[in-house]
Amino acid sequence: MSIYGLLIESRVDIVRRKFPNLSDDEVNQIIDTDPTETKKYILWIAREYDRMSEMSFDKVKNLLINWEQQINRLDYDMLADYNIHHGFDVGTNPNPSNYKDIYTYTLQDVAKLVPYLQKLPTKNELKTIARSETTKIYEGPLDGYNVLIVKPLSYRASCHYGATTKWCTASKKTTLNFDSYTKRGDLYYIIFKDENYKHFEFLALKY
Repeated sequence: MSIYGLLIESRVDIVRRKFPNLSDDEVNQIIDTDPTETKKYILWIAREYDRMSEMSFDKVKNLLINWEQQINRLDYDMLADYNIHHGFDVGTNPNPSNYKDIYTYTLQDVAKLVPYLQKLPTKNELKTIARSETTKIYEGPLDGYNVLIVKPLSYRASCHYGATTKWCTASKKTTLNFDSYTKRGDLYYIIFKDENYKHFEFLALKY
């Protein structure tokens, strides 16, 4: 038997031991529902089937196919943003080490997340969008440093260029601080490219 075959056999055995009330037909249906080569989701499917008592296996299979295609679009800050803006908590205590693990979520959670992820731009698309919403002031040597100076014109651009900082204007939790600053003046971000350091400048409007 191949390594894949042994792995699948082991996973099926775990399902049978954890859910002894499942019939052979139900176990086979769960195995068929998992679209992955190694049947890595069968324990999750069995858990949700046991929890819900009934399930549309075809819909779950399609959902898992989309989960496989979209999950790499999700990052932890994005998940927090989703929960805040949609007024509910998706997942059971998701954290930076498990937020991409499907076992953190119920079937209902996954059904909510997948359509959301499908609408999101990819990371490369986000970079392109952020750059289009930014005025580049200067890029090159300055006092012995290799710097990039930008003026973010949108909250999305502010989050992109302010990533890894604790600046309130780049917080993914709220746009309020960015909106407040930009109503009163201009934001400039100075990025020291070789030093992994960023500096924040704010020029207030003068009347």
